[in-house]
Amino acid sequence: MRRENGPGRRIFRCLLVVLGLAAATLFFVPASPVQADSPKVLVAAAANLRPVLGELAAAFSRRGLPCRIEPVFGASGILCTEILEGASFDLFLSADRSYPQRLAEKGLGRPNQVFIYAYGQLALWVGKWTGVSMGRPEEVLLDRRIGRIALANPSHAPYGCAALVALDQAGLTEKIRDKLVYAEDVTGAMSLALSRAVEAALVPLSVAREARREGWYTVWSAAGIPRVEQGGIILSGSVCARAFRDFLLSSEGQAILERHGYLRVKETKRGA
Repeated sequence: MRRENGPGRRIFRCLLVVLGLAAATLFFVPASPVQADSPKVLVAAAANLRPVLGELAAAFSRRGLPCRIEPVFGASGILCTEILEGASFDLFLSADRSYPQRLAEKGLGRPNQVFIYAYGQLALWVGKWTGVSMGRPEEVLLDRRIGRIALANPSHAPYGCAALVALDQAGLTEKIRDKLVYAEDVTGAMSLALSRAVEAALVPLSVAREARREGWYTVWSAAGIPRVEQGGIILSGSVCARAFRDFLLSSEGQAILERHGYLRVKETKRGA
């Protein structure tokens, strides 16, 4: 059974093993096929959503609403800081709940606008070229053929923090500390693995699945490993932003997220 540590305790445990690391770079990718003059929804999106947000935007556009989804991808903590410093977005889709809640507490959006749209899962990905066979993550990471392990910067990336919590609970933190290589976000961690700069990566299941031809992956599902509660918040009065949020929580939106490795949340009707 999952041990209930609470978000505060998990963050504290993560911070115990995190030193200040470099800031992440943001990436802009237009994702929706609707007309350019349609009202746009500027979405600050966690990097782990890169493999799925285009499909979500396309499905949303087929509902006939004149809305154009434009995502900016990056580490959740960096996006949160950008918003606090004045960056203008209609919707923030984080890789955890704490960053949207922080914005709500600062008066950006309303507290009752924070919502959970998916539960993510941490995965271990290992390159096929290493010759390491699939097994329990706790055993694989100790293999001498695994010289370097990439993960997202845990100081601002929730999946990096989740990876450190998993390593800590498995008693691996000290044993493999020298193997750890920090990337700016989960996309960067996976890029290091695909370029063979590292042999393994601790990334969201959604990201690991995209690289299944080059390596094998397994969900880190040991007892005590928390699922990653991914939250969002509406930051403007955009009708399209509210409609896209409702789509994410709909059965169609949840089915798309599930196909990409996320766990469903209970569908909830949301007011304006």
